Amino acid sequence: MIKRTDGLKSSNAMVVDHNFHRKYIHNDVFFKSLHSGIFLDKFRQETGLKIKPSYCLLSSYEKDLGICPPHRDRPQCYITLNLCLNQAKVWPLFVAKNSFPSHRSVATLHKHELEEKVEILLNPGDGVAYSGIDYLHWREKISNDNFCDMLHLHFVPEDFQGDLD
Repeated sequence: MIKRTDGLKSSNAMVVDHNFHRKYIHNDVFFKSLHSGIFLDKFRQETGLKIKPSYCLLSSYEKDLGICPPHRDRPQCYITLNLCLNQAKVWPLFVAKNSFPSHRSVATLHKHELEEKVEILLNPGDGVAYSGIDYLHWREKISNDNFCDMLHLHFVPEDFQGDLD
């Protein structure tokens, strides 16, 4: 594991996202080329899905700040591949076991509905794919002695007609 003390480095400027308490880089040239090349080819080969890349996000969740409240993703995230790049210790991702109608607000869910979840533990180099538009997903607040750098690769069906960003 890489010992990180000063955050991610990139040719693009990092943006602060106050909703998720993270810093991120949107569509970094290097990661975008991997996204539309080797990751797309391998993902299509492994799943048989007819997809195309939409956008990618390199995220840095800082100690005692990062949080990812329960949410569904927007249409550009039909399939999400999350790759853990670096962290001090495992920071669980939770995905609801059941999908909920997209018109149903997260605020209307009962606590027991969020208790039926799958806990996903990723180490650096691990990844997980899921449908972010169909399944609620979240992370609890990151601990004070932790950080997590993630690469989020988002895909849409080949016939998707909307904006890819």
